[in-house]
Amino acid sequence: MYARKAPHSDILQAAGNLLAQKVTASYGNITTDFTTPDAEMLTRLTRDVWQFSAAKNYQQMRDLTLALKDENGKLREFAAYKEAAGNICSKYNETWLRTEYDSSVAASQNAARWVDFQKDVNVIPNLVYQTVGDDHVRMAHQALDGIIRPLKDIFWNTHYPPNGWKCRCEVIQSFTGASGITKDIDLPNVAIPPLFRTNLAQTGLIYPKNHPYYNGVPKAEIRKAIAWLPAENTYQTVHLSTDIPIDINIMHNQGELANNLNVINDLTIAWEKKLKRVKLLPDIHEKDAGLKEKFLPDGYKLRNKKKNPDSVIVFKDKTQWVADFKYITGKGGNLALHIQDAYQKADYAIIKLANSATKLTQNQIERTVTGKMSTLEELKGVVVFNHEGKMIFELYK
Repeated sequence: MYARKAPHSDILQAAGNLLAQKVTASYGNITTDFTTPDAEMLTRLTRDVWQFSAAKNYQQMRDLTLALKDENGKLREFAAYKEAAGNICSKYNETWLRTEYDSSVAASQNAARWVDFQKDVNVIPNLVYQTVGDDHVRMAHQALDGIIRPLKDIFWNTHYPPNGWKCRCEVIQSFTGASGITKDIDLPNVAIPPLFRTNLAQTGLIYPKNHPYYNGVPKAEIRKAIAWLPAENTYQTVHLSTDIPIDINIMHNQGELANNLNVINDLTIAWEKKLKRVKLLPDIHEKDAGLKEKFLPDGYKLRNKKKNPDSVIVFKDKTQWVADFKYITGKGGNLALHIQDAYQKADYAIIKLANSATKLTQNQIERTVTGKMSTLEELKGVVVFNHEGKMIFELYK
């Protein structure tokens, strides 16, 4: 569906933008700190919205294609098809979009609270389920009102709101002691729709992963649909310890995000006066390697199209570096291998020796970096930070 050019990407872009913007607004006006999970959570939520929108777009296009024929398999006349197509578009882009919009608000707000609850769990260990208390609350949700359970209790794996479409319930913290916790025998057996019997905040999702939109949609189609979007639509901007904006692509490798933000924090502090912004790039499958170039500086050619560089670092003098970050938790014996791997992806290697027990001496670090710089002709520079975030060596060509 998305080969060469993404058809109907304007529909995907409009719906995705609407929902993603509401996620950010509902999550809260935060200035994220790399030591908190806010940046990771917000990125996961935004990524989920775009994946959901791509799956929805796929289903809508499929329904429009099927509508070309009537119930008897005959090709519809244009007037009949126009009416059928209008009904399909109205269903997807008006009726259902309103519900999806409301759900993004509820899920984002509850995800933000979940992150805050984690920070305070040692001081405020329990959570209370509460409804809004009006006449529109579902009976099943009324039965949950006032239940108190520890944050780490499995109860919240299946009962943390939202617990249905347009659910307005929330959870608040409680100082209640052990005697006030709702006993197992008193927990009601309520009928929560299977789609919502999960903790979306815990998994970093806005919409349940078993939503019907995902049925029959190849993951590759979702991946390509998002990659085809204008680059500016797929970044979530946060700030660390400085005012330098960090643009996180929603398809950036989630397994590396926390460590990459850690390295970036050190980098932005060290180079606060000369950096303009840092972009964390998408992780794009090698089958879609042609899409990688639009996220890179004009004219930049990857050395290995199977690999993904971590970042584009933009300086105030308009210089741009394509860089790869390495967060080394071992004792440093594999420093040369990390530089070699970074070279396969980018022009610059930004390395943090995160282990305070590293056995590398300053002389060993300098020798290793110098050796790699001399043998890897296209490697333009290596920057090394210690576990305290101090830049201890840099070398450039």
